[in-house]
Amino acid sequence: MKANKESFRKIEKFCPCGKKLKLNNNRDIKRKNYCSQKCMGYYIGKKRFKEDPEFYQLFARKSNCEKTNKKKSHKGKNHPKWIKDRTKLKSKRMSTSPEVKTWRLSVFARDNFTCVICNKVGGKLNAHHILSWENYPNRRFDINNGITMCYSCHKEFHRKNIVRKVG
Repeated sequence: MKANKESFRKIEKFCPCGKKLKLNNNRDIKRKNYCSQKCMGYYIGKKRFKEDPEFYQLFARKSNCEKTNKKKSHKGKNHPKWIKDRTKLKSKRMSTSPEVKTWRLSVFARDNFTCVICNKVGGKLNAHHILSWENYPNRRFDINNGITMCYSCHKEFHRKNIVRKVG
């Protein structure tokens, strides 16, 4: 059964902020109490604070207390992942240096731009260090310390973390 416009009760209702509510039908009279979600959140929060002020003390900011303020306590040397001498790490600048580029091209040319595992020619190739970059800094640019792998074989190689005998 449809309600006529005449059967709609004309009631003015106001939000706690003072704005007049827009009521479209009888159901809105029972349900609508706030003009917006923002207003509802503000007034419900205010109401909760009056009922239980200790609840909000849990979320209150504590000034300069390093145990509670992790952002301040985990900066610089206090950060758990702090590395004293970052220059020893492989950086983006090092991987694009002229020495690395010439080493890569020399390894690719020696292997005829062919993956030594699946014998795929060309494509997306990676030059893999046999003895790791990090542990053997004096062998970084040694052509005999590198092999050519296609992207998928190189990914699989590191995923399985096995050392294959390449001959």
